Amino acid sequence: MAALTLTPTINLSQTFTKLKNQRKVEFIPYITAGDPGLSTTAQALKVLDSSGADMIELGVPHSDPILDGKVIQASATRSLARGTNFNSIMSMLKDVVPQLSCPIVLFSYHNPIIKHGIENFMSTISDVGVHGLVVPNAPFEETKSLRKEAVKNNVELASRVEQGIFQSVG
Repeated sequence: MAALTLTPTINLSQTFTKLKNQRKVEFIPYITAGDPGLSTTAQALKVLDSSGADMIELGVPHSDPILDGKVIQASATRSLARGTNFNSIMSMLKDVVPQLSCPIVLFSYHNPIIKHGIENFMSTISDVGVHGLVVPNAPFEETKSLRKEAVKNNVELASRVEQGIFQSVG
């Protein structure tokens, strides 16, 4: 594995602005947390970072991933079968994020956020160093408290992703 070079992590908007100014294409890999295991996820995050990822999208496995394709659905199913849950993912991220130079964007369905409580969810992901959140199934008009907590916790919230365009709100 390549040696990690630790540099200060910049936020998502700064990353996109920098890449646009440099006329570069973004490298934003997606992986599902906990597939095949959280230790492998931690190693994969480090490898992707040292391989030049501009940011990494980390999927929180959900039991009903209706907006995902078959590959990601299968990955979420395997992860959940191994016992991966929100708290174990946050524990892993708490150890790994300080070693990364690229921002982490969490991909989560709306139901797990509601289950943990919006305030608790947002403060927890912020505390472990997550920079952004994609919630693909939350209608914009129903996300007022989510947007408020995102701003409060300095987490960039993507209201939706269309044709590879990250739309930040907040």
